[in-house]
Amino acid sequence: MEYEKADDGLQKSKYNSGQFNNIRLHNLWLDCHKHARQGNLIKWNADLDRVWCELASDEKEGGNTDKKFDDFEGELDKLGVLWNGSNDEGYGVIIIEDTLKIRRNQFKLLIKKEIWIRRLQNKQGKGTAYDENEGWDD
Repeated sequence: MEYEKADDGLQKSKYNSGQFNNIRLHNLWLDCHKHARQGNLIKWNADLDRVWCELASDEKEGGNTDKKFDDFEGELDKLGVLWNGSNDEGYGVIIIEDTLKIRRNQFKLLIKKEIWIRRLQNKQGKGTAYDENEGWDD
């Protein structure tokens, strides 16, 4: 690979993998959507964690975004084991109201986590936000 020294002393690749990062992010968001709709909270959360890993490298280590992500993880831990979307509680088993409440709270928290990650992606210029003044013809 060919590298050049940047002003900050770091070596920068002459080749950019941004397009591959965007493809990976797109595929991860598709998985997030699928698993959220299926109610598979375990896989949905794992998908969100992978999106976070794609974005976290462009954030300051130990900064506010790391703390916010850790806060989400702590809140999820308090809510217990995430539901896998299966209805395999057993034949004739009645799901108690507390279990449904926990699942609803887990779902709501994962929605908040996803929205926060999507906003982070937009802030980094890797998402759906764009500058209308930027033209393709310029």
